[in-house]
Amino acid sequence: MTATPTIPVTIGTYEQIYHIMITSAPKAYDGGGIMYMEDTYDSITKQDERIVLVPEDAMEWAKGRYESGLYYFKPADEWIGSTIEEKLWERLYQKGE
Repeated sequence: MTATPTIPVTIGTYEQIYHIMITSAPKAYDGGGIMYMEDTYDSITKQDERIVLVPEDAMEWAKGRYESGLYYFKPADEWIGSTIEEKLWERLYQKGE
């Protein structure tokens, strides 16, 4: 698997590294610890896709799970990291209102 953009999430003393991935699999394929971020559309392949955050220790499981249904599972573009970080902050802020 090629290098993927990552985002660290720290809550108190707990830290988890998440890989920012793109998949065409439906949400039913997501497993424990995988965070759905948003739906996207690939204008080249003409397919709906989703951006998901996959914990580092679940990467192999997620790859097998998503690809078992003949869906793709690929790294997101590097530039998306800052956008994902903003979206995580927005979610946390909305939950606190």
